[in-house]
Order: sequence, then C-alpha cells, then structure tokens
Amino acid sequence: MDITIPYNFNPELRPWQLDALSDERKMKVLCVGRRHGKTSLALNKLIIEACLPENSGKLFMYLCPTQRQAKDVVWRSNEMLFNYLPPEAIDKKNEVDLTVRLINGSLIYIRGTDNEHSLRGLNPYGIVLDEYAQMKPTVFDEIFKPVLAANGGWAWFISTPFGKNHFHRLYRYGCDNMTKWQVIHLKASESGIIPEEALEEARRSMPERLYLQEFEAEFMDDAGAVFRRIRECVGGQFEEPKKDRLYKVGVDLARTTDWTVITVIDRHTHKLVYYDRFNQVDWNLQKARIEAVARRYNNAPVTVDETGVGAPITEDLRRMGLVVTGFKFTKESKKQLIENLAIMIEQGKITYPEIAELIRELEEFTYELNEKTGYVYYRAPEGGTDDCVCFVKGTKILTNKGQVPIEKIKKGDMVLTRKGYRRVTNIGSRFAHVIKHIGLEGTPDHPVITTKGIKKLKDINSYDTLFLWNDKLSCIEEKNILVIQSQKENTCKSISEKLSKNICLKTWKSSESRVLKTGRRFARKALNAFWNGSVIIQNWLERKTFDLANLMGLKQYSLCTSGEAIQPTGKSLPAMAAGKNSPTFLQTQRNGVVGGASTNTYTTYQEVHNLSVEEEEEYFANNVLVHNCSLALALWQIGEPIPTTQEKSNYGFKFSVNQNRGYGKLIFK
Repeated sequence: MDITIPYNFNPELRPWQLDALSDERKMKVLCVGRRHGKTSLALNKLIIEACLPENSGKLFMYLCPTQRQAKDVVWRSNEMLFNYLPPEAIDKKNEVDLTVRLINGSLIYIRGTDNEHSLRGLNPYGIVLDEYAQMKPTVFDEIFKPVLAANGGWAWFISTPFGKNHFHRLYRYGCDNMTKWQVIHLKASESGIIPEEALEEARRSMPERLYLQEFEAEFMDDAGAVFRRIRECVGGQFEEPKKDRLYKVGVDLARTTDWTVITVIDRHTHKLVYYDRFNQVDWNLQKARIEAVARRYNNAPVTVDETGVGAPITEDLRRMGLVVTGFKFTKESKKQLIENLAIMIEQGKITYPEIAELIRELEEFTYELNEKTGYVYYRAPEGGTDDCVCFVKGTKILTNKGQVPIEKIKKGDMVLTRKGYRRVTNIGSRFAHVIKHIGLEGTPDHPVITTKGIKKLKDINSYDTLFLWNDKLSCIEEKNILVIQSQKENTCKSISEKLSKNICLKTWKSSESRVLKTGRRFARKALNAFWNGSVIIQNWLERKTFDLANLMGLKQYSLCTSGEAIQPTGKSLPAMAAGKNSPTFLQTQRNGVVGGASTNTYTTYQEVHNLSVEEEEEYFANNVLVHNCSLALALWQIGEPIPTTQEKSNYGFKFSVNQNRGYGKLIFK
C-alpha cells in the first residue's frame, strides 16, 4: 500500500511554506501573522518527518501554550491534524493522551506546555512550538534544548509576536546565526494571502498596535496592552459645566470591585470633565448622587451598566426624570466598546486629567486572541496587581468537572456562573496579605456578590445575604450570613473583633506548659462558652488580659493586644465547637464584623491565585458567588459615532523564495 505525503496539503500554493519545508536547517523561527497557514505548515512538517523510514520509532511533538488549545486547535479541528494525516498511516490513537502511533512505529504527541513538568523525561527527535511567544522560555531552554543537543533533532518556533519577550530574543539570535537557523518574517500587507479588503477592514476596526502585531507580525514594546498612548492623553483639569456644551454621563454601578464610578465627558471636545469614585454608599444615595451630576451638567443623558444590579437602578433614574440608557456587557458589546475607546486614545481624540486609578486600569487591561476563531477577548492581565480576585491555594472553584482547587484551574476551563458555565480566560498568582472570612480565605478587598450589590470580603456582615451553591440540591440559593452554618472557621472567627484584640495568647515552649489532654478538652469547652458569653463578660474582658497559653498547651501561636495581624508559625488554634444549640457564627455584631467574620484576627502573607471569567465576570469559590472586575470609562460612548483610524499605513516587507530548491512527494510504504 502506497501512502502519499503530504496529504491534502500543497505548499506550492504559498511559496513561503515551500521555502520553509525545503530548507535543510534544523532550527527555524517563523514570525508570521494570523491566517497565514503556519499551523498547517508545521503539522505537515511533523507528519513528513514521522513518516520518513529513517525516523521509524522516533517521537515527534507538537506543543501549544495550553492543553486545551492543543486539543481544540490541533486534535479536534477537522482542518488540522487528521485532515493531513492519512488514516492508512495510523496504527492507533489515544483520544485522552492526544497520542498517535503510526504504522512504522513513530509517535506523534500533541501537548500543552501549561504543565511543563509533565514534559520532562521525553526524548523527541522533532518539536514544533506553536505560539512560542505565549509559552514560558523554560519549556525549551531547560527541558528540550538538552535533548535535541544530544540526539541531533530539530525544532520549529512559530508564533505571532507578543512584545519584545523571549520570542523576540530568539528571533534576533536566529538572524545573527543564519548558517544554522532559518528565519522567516511574514507580514500580511505583502504576503498577498489575506485580501486587501479584509486587511483594510481590520485596520479600521482594530487598535493600530493590535493590527501591527497580529497581522503585520511586528514586535511592539507595549504588546498585550489594549490601550496605547495612555499618558499622552493626560492633560487639563476637571471643568465646571458650561451652558453651551453637551455632556454625556457614564455610570459603572459597583462593577469594578465594589466601587461605583461616575464619569462625565464633554461631547464637543471629548474631554473628561468630571470623575467620581466611591463605595459603601446606600443605593438611594447613589441614585441621588447620579441625578445631581446629570442635572448639574445640563441634564446630560446617562448610560448605566446594568449587567448586574443596574437594571432596577436604571428604572429608578428614569422615574426621576433623567434620560437614561441601560447597557449590558456581553462578549460582543464589551469588545466593541473597548476597541472604540482604544482607537480614540491612540488617536488622541479623548483627554483626561491625571487620575491614578483610571490610568492604572487602562494600562493593566490586556487581551487574548483565539487562534481558532480569530476572536479577541479583553481581560485583566495574568499575574497582575489587581487585589480583587485572589484566593489561597485549596479554594474550591465550581467547574463542569466538579470542585477544583483554584491553583489547578487552567485557561479554557469552564466555571459555573448564574448564567451557566463560562470559560476561564486568564489565571495568575502572587503573594499578598489574606484574611479568612465566611468560609473564604483571600485578599480583604475581594468582591463578593450579595443580593444588595457587591461588597468587599472583609466587609460582609450579618445583614448580608449571599448567593450559595447547594451541592446536594444542585441549585443556587440565597442565604443570610447567620444561617450559614456549614462553613468551617478558625477559632479566632468565633469571637468579635473587639474580643480578638484583647485576648493575648503568648508563646509557651517550656515543658511546664504541657497539660493533660483531658485538661485541654475541659479548657476548650470552658473557653468557648466564655467567648460566647454575655456582654457583661465582654466588657470585663476589655479591662483584662489573659494568659491562656499555659492552660491550653499552645506552643506555636501568638496574638497581640495591639490589634496587629496574627502570624502563624506552624500550628493553628484548635477549633472550639459551640454547644448543640449555639449558632456557628456569633450573633452579636461588633464594629461591623459578625462572628466568624473578624477580619484582622487571621491575617497572613501567602501565595494567592486569581482567575478571570468570560462574559459573566463571576464564579463560585467555596460555593460562594464572587466577582471579577470590569472597565468603567468606556460607558459614556454608548450612542456616540464609532471612531475610525485616520490614516492608511503602508508597511515595508522583504521576502524571497529559493527557486533552486525543488519539492517532491514522499511515498510512504
């Protein structure tokens, strides 16, 4: 049986592909824009090499940034791996491991690099690293470079640029070592592969920097950022309203953590003339504040984000006589809104005073482009400094595969929201101070969704009603904080904030501090009853300091009377179970903190993890509904003309094909 390779692929239709296949240099860097066939080319290279008789029994690997990309883009797509690999050449394939064994004994592995430790110990003879700019450089430098040096294998690095990162350094290295490296830099404006009409539409509708990077394959200094020339638009001061001016008001109701933001734009000059940012304000006061601003600026029309709690607020503002437009963030509407704002900032069509929070939010916004669909998703940056979406290792996230620890969540995983399962678009981790509260352990400012809006984790109290996932009934419930008795809390959480500041547990390490187990059990019961006692005892405790460590046999925990953070040194306080009829949470609220919710009695500095969710910007952490962040400034644009780019750019390009090299069919027998 004769099998013709390549199969369903003709590189002669695209000369740059023919040049890459014909060149004999083992190391190649292909810096190529979107929709030029680089994945198809690389897959065929892998198949051809695996089918060669001299490579029988060898391993070949195709690597993507994530395992989900490897599965969706390469394995499952009808236009990729199995479109080019003849069925007759396949001995067996494994749908779980994404592995193919050919009839000559060669192996093809399709893998993601998000779990780089799983790649160690393999001995591939050929590797394709697709979208290498999105991978960690250690994947090749530490894992595969020594392997290829030992077995004499080859590697292709194909990618669209993503700033001047490790892919840019490799590109420069290849250009300086052309005897051993082939470098192809292909731009859409000169390749002739994408129709000019499509490129012109992309130039009009996309930010310039994004177009240059994704289509022209240019290495940009600010890659990954959505907004460019942000600081060039900073200028002037806030302005009082002028009688002959028209204004537009944008309102983000607690959709950026728990802050409400009001912006006013002069529609003549596109200058930000008013900016207000506040939190922890009653809804009626917020409505009055919005009304006052709109009236003050010549009865300006108002656009309100009603994605979450905004719909009833919008109706109330209309009843107050304001001209109000409700806007709901969807995948498409958010994309259009942000791209319009990005174009205006790039072209200097909008100005704003130097507002630290606004500039930081714009600078940290980034994007992700779906290679399969070409769709752009906008999000907060991976590993960014945003404090609002951070939980400690072990926090359970509700996914379509059940409860998964947050540190094991990957891009592309599906997490539950109130609108069903949504894709995780980004993940990250860092170190930060955390608190333990309502069954969650994370940064104090993390936004939690309540029935009355969004509040910081540290500010949740006995009056709040949360959205909880009921595992047994498989449904979402609304429960008041005092009703929640299933969350397991540290002993420190069983007392009020005022009590926690006045109990002093000193470190005892001497043998005299040891007591019998029965004595400790008695002490725990007595102390628990004592802490859940009357207000008279609490008032008395305010004037006393107790040394309880000797009684309890504690050796590795200290808590000070100054209200400073507790620093655990190895062992947590023993849990004090309340009596049968006692509530898990202390009923008495003191200083805005409900029992089981004292925010400064359990503070540590440790690694925290975050994630961003597509469209709905929410997810369940330890069965509690929490929130992500979104953008505020762009809302004023609703109803305004869509901006277009001012200039049509011409881009230089040089590309040559070695006409002397032939390319023939490989007959695989």
